[in-house]
Amino acid sequence: MKPITTVISRIAPKEKRHPNVILNVGKNNGVIPQMKFYRARRGEPFFIFEVISVDEHTAEAAVVLVSGSDDKKAQPKAGWKLSSRAPKNTAQVMPF
Repeated sequence: MKPITTVISRIAPKEKRHPNVILNVGKNNGVIPQMKFYRARRGEPFFIFEVISVDEHTAEAAVVLVSGSDDKKAQPKAGWKLSSRAPKNTAQVMPF
């Protein structure tokens, strides 16, 4: 299966520690509920997002993991690029 790449198009209103994000991909791109998207950048916190709802052209995802330096202050930002392919170093940053 080919990985899906996306961009965070906007940030949902913050209702908890980390706000949900709106992705610019949806059902027509193969996105399904519970699908994971990853953001890994050297020197920045590692994020995992899980899709919680999907429309035809967009999806809403929740932050399920933030790991790395200063992860308590880390917040997702519009414009970030994400991928459904887990990075090679995922096992090193996952706490379990």
